[in-house]
Amino acid sequence: MELKALRKHGWSISALAREFGLSRNTIRKEVQSEAPRRYPERNKPTELTPSQLAHVELNFSGPDIWRPQPDKFRTPTEFRTGPLAGRNRLGRWSADA
Repeated sequence: MELKALRKHGWSISALAREFGLSRNTIRKEVQSEAPRRYPERNKPTELTPSQLAHVELNFSGPDIWRPQPDKFRTPTEFRTGPLAGRNRLGRWSADA
């Protein structure tokens, strides 16, 4: 109902879409409909299965979860002196090498 009231007060479809964070088509459908749209109830989350629980415990628990992988994170100096010496981060040869 609020959309319809604002539209009657002169708000544009685009302005309403920006204000409510919806697409213009959704605003257009809502303004043209006679009654507010009804959405089906969402399913409630279920308990994790034993295999899902084991996966979560294995991959997302313990103090090592945020430890960076040594191969994947390099400083700019390591790019100049390591196995990628003379190449930039994209693997291309750099001019200053």
